[in-house]
Amino acid sequence: MIKKIITDSGANILSSTILGQKHINVPLSIIIDNNIWLDDNNINIDNFIQAIINTKQKTSTACPSIASWLQAFAGADEIYVVTITSGLSATYDSAIQAANLYKEKYPHVKIEIFDSLSAGPQMRMIAERIAQDLNKNLTFDEVIEDVKQYQQTLQMVFILKDMKNLANNGRINPTIAKLSKLVNLNIIGTVTDAGTFALISKARGMKKCYPKLLQAMIDQGYNGGKVEIDHVNNLSEAQLVASTITSTFPNADISFSLCTALCTFYAENGGILVSFEK
Repeated sequence: MIKKIITDSGANILSSTILGQKHINVPLSIIIDNNIWLDDNNINIDNFIQAIINTKQKTSTACPSIASWLQAFAGADEIYVVTITSGLSATYDSAIQAANLYKEKYPHVKIEIFDSLSAGPQMRMIAERIAQDLNKNLTFDEVIEDVKQYQQTLQMVFILKDMKNLANNGRINPTIAKLSKLVNLNIIGTVTDAGTFALISKARGMKKCYPKLLQAMIDQGYNGGKVEIDHVNNLSEAQLVASTITSTFPNADISFSLCTALCTFYAENGGILVSFEK
C-alpha cells in the first residue's frame, strides 16, 4: 500500500520525505512584474526577495491547479493533504475539487484534505504528526482522528519587519508601511480560529518584540511545548526569539527552518513565524 503526505508550498517543506514517509510539495505561484515564480526546489529565494523589494506594482499569488494535485495523488492508496489556510488562499478548495475528481476515477483510494487554518511551521507540524502516526501503523481513520485533535493544540504567532508588499497589494496604507520602516516599527500578529491573520501589538525595534511575542504565546496557552520557527533570511533574530522562549521554558524543543517563496511573500524579508504546541 502506497501512502503519501502532500503539502502545498505554504508548509516550507521541499524534502521528498517527512520522518521517513513519502512527501510531495505542490507549489503555489507568485506573480511579480508579470514574472511567474513557482515555489519549488528550483527557485532562488535571494533573487525572489530582491524582486519583491524592487517592484512597485501589485503582486499576486495563484493556488495550485487541479491538475497539479491530481499529478501528486497519482499511484497512492492513502493520501493525506495539508493546505495553507482557506482564510488566505483558494488552495484548499482546489485540493478538494481534485480529490473529488480523483475518487471518482479511483474509488478505492482514501484521501483526506486538512485545512491547516494557518501557514508555514504550523502546516509542517501537522504534516509531521501525520508521518508520526503512519510510523505507528495507525489506520487511515485513526490518523484523521488524531491529527484533527492535534490541530486543536497548535497556534502560530509572527513578527513582520517589512510591510512594503502588503502596501503594494492594498492590505495596508503605503504611508503607514513607509513610516513603519522609517521608525523601525515591527508588527506582532497571530492566526485566528478562522484562519485569518490578526494584529496583536506593535514594537519599535526587535528587542521589544521578543518579550511581547512570548507573552502572546503564553496568553494563547503555551507552556513549554514544541516550537517550530520559520524565518525569511533572519536566523540570528529567530535564534533570539528561541532564547527568549527558553529563558522562561528551558526545556522547550525548538527547531528552525527557512521560509520558501510563498511564506517569504507574506512574511517579507526578515519575517519570523513561530508555531507551537499549547
